[in-house]
Amino acid sequence: MIKTINELLQIKSFGERYEYLRIDGSVGESTFGFDRYLNQMLYRSREWLRTRDLVIIRDDGCDLAMPDWPIKGRIIVHHMNPISIEDIEFTITTSLILIFWFASLRILLSDSFQQ
Repeated sequence: MIKTINELLQIKSFGERYEYLRIDGSVGESTFGFDRYLNQMLYRSREWLRTRDLVIIRDDGCDLAMPDWPIKGRIIVHHMNPISIEDIEFTITTSLILIFWFASLRILLSDSFQQ
């Protein structure tokens, strides 16, 4: 089941929101192993940092987007759905393709305006 922000916001209590988002993994369970560098590439990317800022703004800096639960101190943004190595590889590849495409388009457009 894919969890969504729209479904989460329909849940009224903090406890029920927590249960909705809870993943039944175990603490310290290996998720990326030797591919941890992909995880770090994602979380250091401009796209992730921008998305993180938008999520914090959307949730008004509140825990589980609960208006009466403001977060004091460092805010950590978690995924609502687990991500895999394949998800990160797709995101990185897609981002690189889009960056290349936009750069190529910009070059083509600037060339056509100069003629």
